[in-house]
Amino acid sequence: DGIIKIFDVAPINREIIMILFWLVFMLPLSLFEKVDDLKYSSSIGMIAACFFVFVTVYKSIESVLTEGYGDSWGDSGVRLWPKSFADVLVSLALMSFVFSCQVNVPRIYNELEHNSNSNSLSYMKKVTRVAVGVCFIIYLFMGTFAYLSYGKDTDYDVLNNFCIQDTHDGLVIAAFILLALKVCVAYPLNVFPCCDATHHIVHRRQKSMVMNSCRSNADERTQMIVDDKSMHLLYEEVGAQDGSVVTSINQEEPETAHAHTGMIPRSRQLVLSVLYSVSSLLLALVVPNVSIVFSLVGGTSGALLGFILPPVFVIRLGLTDHDATKKMIAYGLIVAGIFIAVLSTAFTIYDLVNGEEDNDICDS
Repeated sequence: DGIIKIFDVAPINREIIMILFWLVFMLPLSLFEKVDDLKYSSSIGMIAACFFVFVTVYKSIESVLTEGYGDSWGDSGVRLWPKSFADVLVSLALMSFVFSCQVNVPRIYNELEHNSNSNSLSYMKKVTRVAVGVCFIIYLFMGTFAYLSYGKDTDYDVLNNFCIQDTHDGLVIAAFILLALKVCVAYPLNVFPCCDATHHIVHRRQKSMVMNSCRSNADERTQMIVDDKSMHLLYEEVGAQDGSVVTSINQEEPETAHAHTGMIPRSRQLVLSVLYSVSSLLLALVVPNVSIVFSLVGGTSGALLGFILPPVFVIRLGLTDHDATKKMIAYGLIVAGIFIAVLSTAFTIYDLVNGEEDNDICDS
């Protein structure tokens, strides 16, 4: 919005800018087939994010050198602890969201598995550690120096605090433009898991229906397998019983064969990508405040991915069967996750309904 106010061109508004960015950058990038296809654009996005953090740190230190510690960091209302328990829960929801990269792990791991001769699991662990570590450093520097600069006046969306429509600072404007580009190139990483989840839910249902239909007619179209090893493998795959197997299950259609590689049929991926991209654009046009989305998503899916599902998987895999301490910790995380999800979402909705009307920080 600040950049739009700078140029102050009558036909241009926020909605038109968003649609243009979506058409030029977001939608085309979302139509790529693999995450690996985004390696160059993602590198540009990382450079843009690091540049924005550098500008934030530079401006914060510059204000100390020019205005003095008391007028910049010391007397700006910086607090080390939250004012209320509600603030803690809202913060937990936001932190759960910003570190929720689990949705991209299956696709990235699958591509590593098929494109690398090394141990893909070990390599995936290294990728995860590096990615989370880099994000932590970026969040730490950005959050610390931005908060030190603006103190109690720090907005939920700290970008509003820069007031570039008033300062016309060229360095900050460049950082804003690069940050917008970074958001565009990161957008497909949200579309891919949505397409994957939808495809596998539909494919699982279709496969279940086919297998049930085949089992009902197994007596008419089965053959005996003499090789015990082959029989055992086929039994495990299709769940055959009474010494018979369904031979048609192994004769897969080209589209269903994608399930073994984890890839979505190209035609289906294109359709799903367009549907999710259009729906997200419409949502962005209706809900302009990104902090609302972050808080709600963090309180629901963030808590689910970060606190609830991991211990559920541990319990279901039987990893706590012989260790009472691990089982108690797992159930404790589940309860804590539900607690965080419910209360943080409730407080966020309460703030939306009863909160004060947002004022323009740059006018204060």
